Amino acid sequence: MKELLLANAVAHDERGRVYLSRAAAAALIVLGAVFGAGVVLVWHYSTSASATSDSPAATSQCLTALTSADLAIAEAKTMKHALAVQIAAMNDLLNQKITQNEALTRALPTLTSGVQTSAQFNQDARTYTSAARVCRGR
Repeated sequence: MKELLLANAVAHDERGRVYLSRAAAAALIVLGAVFGAGVVLVWHYSTSASATSDSPAATSQCLTALTSADLAIAEAKTMKHALAVQIAAMNDLLNQKITQNEALTRALPTLTSGVQTSAQFNQDARTYTSAARVCRGR
């Protein structure tokens, strides 16, 4: 199954140029979107944190929001690394420094972990959003 997945991720045209399959390109786009969402969450958290820094004590909802934000930031860093590995592998493939199989062998583990991290990131972002809403009294 892995070999089938790897063989279908990259294609060549008649001139020898290398192209990603739609599935591989979509996976890279998803990783980029997830990473972008992480950047937005980090930005949102950093701007809202300065507005609430004068609060005397943190409620349990505020602590939940902070914990979720901390987890999401860590997950965003993991996804950023996974995206960097994906980009490096695809650049090496496009520049014919590595073979298709080498590119997919390098990229597949980070693609898989990126999908798992993305799901956890989405859950933490939802937890953060609802806890932050209560924390801010909205």
